[in-house]
Amino acid sequence: MNDEFFYVTFLTIHIVFGVTHIDKIPKAYHRNVCTLIGLVTSVLLTGWDFVHQLALCSLTIVTIVLHRQTKAFNLYPLLNCIAFGYLFYFRFYCANNFSNMIMMMLALRMGGLGVELSEPEVRTDSALYETSIKDIVHYAFSYIGLLAGPYIRFRTFMDFMDGVCSTTFVQRKPFLMFRLAYFPIFITMFFASIYIAPIQPAKTAEFHDESGFFYTVWYMWVMFVGFRARLYIGFLLAECSCIASGLGAYPEHWVNRSGEGPKFRKILTDGDADRQRELNQLPGEPVQQQAIDFNTVCNVDVWGCEGSPTLKETMRSWNQTVQYWLAVNCYKRAPFNNRSIRMGITLIISAFWHGFGQTMENLHE
Repeated sequence: MNDEFFYVTFLTIHIVFGVTHIDKIPKAYHRNVCTLIGLVTSVLLTGWDFVHQLALCSLTIVTIVLHRQTKAFNLYPLLNCIAFGYLFYFRFYCANNFSNMIMMMLALRMGGLGVELSEPEVRTDSALYETSIKDIVHYAFSYIGLLAGPYIRFRTFMDFMDGVCSTTFVQRKPFLMFRLAYFPIFITMFFASIYIAPIQPAKTAEFHDESGFFYTVWYMWVMFVGFRARLYIGFLLAECSCIASGLGAYPEHWVNRSGEGPKFRKILTDGDADRQRELNQLPGEPVQQQAIDFNTVCNVDVWGCEGSPTLKETMRSWNQTVQYWLAVNCYKRAPFNNRSIRMGITLIISAFWHGFGQTMENLHE
């Protein structure tokens, strides 16, 4: 329960900061303030493991700088090898759940830079392609998305910091309240499940010897209800952290997708001034007269997970931003035409990212 307490506490602090202070800070200072909060959070929760986060960020920066100067290698595979290779090394001895989660999200961000900085449209956008080292550091350590996701693209992060779609708290509040409305339900589910079906008895040999088949199935079902409620709380608090700050807000008619962001961003932002005024989307102006959404940082669709009739639809509603990362960085980049092989590779990488930490823990035991 200690881990859950600290997760909820720090994520709540991040949400409160976004609600009460983010709009009062000049846009020019957003990078420094968000990074400072992220660094303090990381150091307090991970201690000396923070050095590994610095090491991975530094290796990423050195690789990007060398690529810009020499063009001697493909950036995408090397950055992903570095990110996941370091995650592999780090997990051999990591015993801190907070360190593991932060490193997991950092690996996605640093590995994802390889794809983002290699995209053709990015290479023609000098502002993003030649982004400064400081912006990569800010991207790595910003408190938004640090602890429990969601995965945030570098483009999305820079849009927020540059004020591409500035919003007011009045606009953000309905989205925040909609997600917070779930918490009484999930908190009740969580505590009810651990009261009715605590996990410790299920670990004993006596439980399995004395419990009948149907009682065991029922007990597992109740435990799984609590497990899902626990994850929902983490996912939704992390989304609320983004929403409270305004990260991930885009005009609704940009057709925004989870993880990816605006589908028609290039078309709409590269138009002439008259078209921009017609759409009321001049960069840096609050989009007060148009509908916005936070689909970009939507990480879980609760009703989709609980009510979808098929496993495929259920999976698509779960951890959506990470699924986007896997689709773009693994499935679409796998050097095979056969869809089954590409899917297999993607599932292996997903299993490594999600579950390898538990394997290492079992080996130590």
